[in-house]
Amino acid sequence: MSRKETLGFDRKLELAWLDAAAAAAARGDNLVKAREQLFAVLDGVVAGDGPHSGRGKTITVLSRIWLAPSTTDLGRRALRALASASTEERMAIHWAMCAATHPFFVDVVAAVGRLVRMQGDVSQAQVTRRVAETWGDRTTLHRAVQRVCRSLIAWGVLQETGVRGVYRPARAAQAIRGAPARLLVEAVLVGGRNTAAPLADLVRHPALFPFDVQVSPGELRGAMEFRVDRQGLDVDVVGLAAG
Repeated sequence: MSRKETLGFDRKLELAWLDAAAAAAARGDNLVKAREQLFAVLDGVVAGDGPHSGRGKTITVLSRIWLAPSTTDLGRRALRALASASTEERMAIHWAMCAATHPFFVDVVAAVGRLVRMQGDVSQAQVTRRVAETWGDRTTLHRAVQRVCRSLIAWGVLQETGVRGVYRPARAAQAIRGAPARLLVEAVLVGGRNTAAPLADLVRHPALFPFDVQVSPGELRGAMEFRVDRQGLDVDVVGLAAG
């Protein structure tokens, strides 16, 4: 059965724009002020002036990722982690927020991750076919998949090959620990619509393919946002704490 909700993540995003949206959220700017500032950031970069222009639609996606969640527990934890994050950790935190707020993003990057692990490279056409199985082959899907892939290229996660529409990883998986690692695990549970999963499966989730997520069961047990149950002798199953 295909999902009926909107795709949501249908614009190419730059990390600098995500930084600007997160900075507005950290300052506590209201949505009107934050959108005005983002319009200025994108001036001359993305065309259009109105809310339904390319620039307006890009800002709507940025707002869903950082501004709307800024008063939630997840958003507050992400903003705290971002305040002291390294360059690599910042990308992981942005990735977590994209995943937590956009199930479509999770499904696209998971398809990319599975294909990369199987064959070393990935074509946009392969990703589109796989995602269409879940979301339906709607007219907007092909362009949205393309824009997620272009975002991954802009973020330095994928790089183009000599074949049009075929990409390969731009780097080895980067080790992520501490609060950014916990956010990635939480984001896969939230955006992937998972109630619970073995920790080993979560840290190796294909949607997290750019990262080597290093987090222990004990660390998650000490975090209020998770519940961790032991199954059998050595399987730790992680879910979200009831909120």
